[in-house]
Amino acid sequence: MFAKIVFCQSLWNGTGHISTSSQINWYKAGLLDKSQKAADFILNITDFGAAPNDTVDDFNAIVNAIDSTRNLDGLTIIYFPSGTFNINSTISLNSNDKDTVFQGNGASSTILEFRVGRNNVCFQIAGSVIGDKVKLDSGMSKGTNIISVSNVSNFSVGDWIHYFEYYFPVEKVKKWPKCVGQVTRIDSINGNKLIIQEKTSKSYSSQYGPYVEKINPIKNIGIEKLKIKRLDTGKSDDGVTGSNLNFVYAVNCWVKGVELERTCEHHIKVNFSAHLEISGCYFNSANSHNEGDMVMVYVCREVQIFV
Repeated sequence: MFAKIVFCQSLWNGTGHISTSSQINWYKAGLLDKSQKAADFILNITDFGAAPNDTVDDFNAIVNAIDSTRNLDGLTIIYFPSGTFNINSTISLNSNDKDTVFQGNGASSTILEFRVGRNNVCFQIAGSVIGDKVKLDSGMSKGTNIISVSNVSNFSVGDWIHYFEYYFPVEKVKKWPKCVGQVTRIDSINGNKLIIQEKTSKSYSSQYGPYVEKINPIKNIGIEKLKIKRLDTGKSDDGVTGSNLNFVYAVNCWVKGVELERTCEHHIKVNFSAHLEISGCYFNSANSHNEGDMVMVYVCREVQIFV
């Protein structure tokens, strides 16, 4: 939904109601590179067999278009012209996919109608974990950029990593291990110490089981200028995601100028990700309204949201 008036956190005595120990600097929020880039390639979805307004499932055409982007070196737009496109299966992208934008002719003109079942997502945009998690040698103070680990053999300079408190002592959080943490990149390695790009945004306690894992994030995926209309009814079952857009282990991805109508869980769900931008979007209706059926964000760093 659009917000006509936004009430920000009021400040007093130069500190505010958020304690100093929990405040962080968000100057790097949003995409890693905010400059506008021209597409190197534009693929019209109709060239792959999709046709608007014919009620025929266009899923295979979309899969074929995605497959074609993997042979291209550069930013590629998969373009959806005006009209309604029918999609009956989840559109899934993984770490092999990058530099791809799903773009319409405007949210009032291009409509993607999904019938995927209430327990499935419309777009699954997910990276992956590489290897096993490694235990930290000690806890960390807020504001440090050094992680001491028992074994650095699985890590290299430039790797993306996810570090977290596996046993964070809050009952609700215990249902989702690893959800108290941060995603960043390794700048250098010194002995058994990983020097990371962004400083820790909180303190990490040794008694809560701090670990770090190497990830292979999905990068540079965008969804722009279209409407996602979900036709599935009902709320997703407990523990099963029925979100419209699901980002997991994602870096430098965005959703801009998108209208999302109806959802079975969250319109947009983001887990274990960094440097995302969600802007200029309109969220319209949900099949249930408990625990916030708009945007759900877990363990993310530098995510910028303007809806």
